[in-house]
Amino acid sequence: MSTIFFAGFANMSHVCKLTVVIASFFVILMSGCSTIDQHDRGALTKFEPISEYNTYDLWRYEAIAMTVSSSYGMTDEGEATRMRWLIEQMQMNNLPIVGYEVVDKKTVLLRQGWAGASYRIIYTVKIPKGNGSVK
Repeated sequence: MSTIFFAGFANMSHVCKLTVVIASFFVILMSGCSTIDQHDRGALTKFEPISEYNTYDLWRYEAIAMTVSSSYGMTDEGEATRMRWLIEQMQMNNLPIVGYEVVDKKTVLLRQGWAGASYRIIYTVKIPKGNGSVK
């Protein structure tokens, strides 16, 4: 099978070969994105219980934001990424995602440099009682 592919590849024009190489590159790139995103979430966030009440629990969710990155920065796109990661953290910890509420948000400047700034964003999240609530 691979012999047929390579024989066919050798007979292609340079434009066709370039198209195949570029398409293959994007397929490989896209297949690795979820793994990169999961690594980034683990490296850039922290999720822990704070306290337990009768009908809800409070959790602390911390995330690092960098001004040099639109995906993780102090932008709407960065905030959307952090909220998606919060929901993923809740799901991984078997917490209900319906009815949660961010009740407080604080931003702390960690570093300011020539390439931009980095911040720690600390969210207090109110999660209704359900499976996986604080024990």
